[in-house]
Amino acid sequence: MSSRPRLVRACLVLLAVQILLVGAFVVVTQRQANAIPSAPNPDDWNLPVPDQGLTIETGIARADEVARSWRQDAQLAFVSMQVDWSPDAPPAVVTSVPPFGWLRFIYVSPIDGGESEHAALGMLFERVSGALVQTGVTSWDAGMPDRALMDGVVVSDQTAVLAAEISGGTIYRAACPDRRSQTGVSLSADAISGQPTWNLVYRERGAGGEATKRVTVNAVDGTVTDVRRGAITCSA
Repeated sequence: MSSRPRLVRACLVLLAVQILLVGAFVVVTQRQANAIPSAPNPDDWNLPVPDQGLTIETGIARADEVARSWRQDAQLAFVSMQVDWSPDAPPAVVTSVPPFGWLRFIYVSPIDGGESEHAALGMLFERVSGALVQTGVTSWDAGMPDRALMDGVVVSDQTAVLAAEISGGTIYRAACPDRRSQTGVSLSADAISGQPTWNLVYRERGAGGEATKRVTVNAVDGTVTDVRRGAITCSA
């Protein structure tokens, strides 16, 4: 056999192998995607309107219900709340948290055959109506939580917000309330003590990070720490 037919045959074999490899990759990728359970459809959930705007703690019950419909073994891994304040000047002393804003929850569950060993379900709730407005799933590389996220929480998220307001949050917002009208609240374990800690972030719309005010509130004993005081004067 001449060298040319052998070369042609070798090229055809190589092409066939490449096609098989591409096909195998597509099959594996599709199989990995199929391993992740589909997200619940928000339209299927007609949740009751709460008497007051949802908080993280009052919203967990409905988030748990949705998560269990997704995976019975799903565990809460992350929570956050956005508080939308009035754009008008705040009173000197703030005694209540407005019901406006959003809640975000992430639940994690082990899966087989996926790109990662775990999948995450994210949910977004509107605080006033209590409605589930958005869901989504993705692979999750951080593993399962080593303990229940809310374990040990004594100080509520509402109390943490009011504590942050007393610790300069109200003054910070009063400088330009129309641009400093949102506060973000999340929960994490303190890096040193391991105790649950509320993290509060005040931002000025359109300003850089140097204007941001950050406060932490120990969710066990209520200790308030000004992590970053933020700019008192507003950006030009």
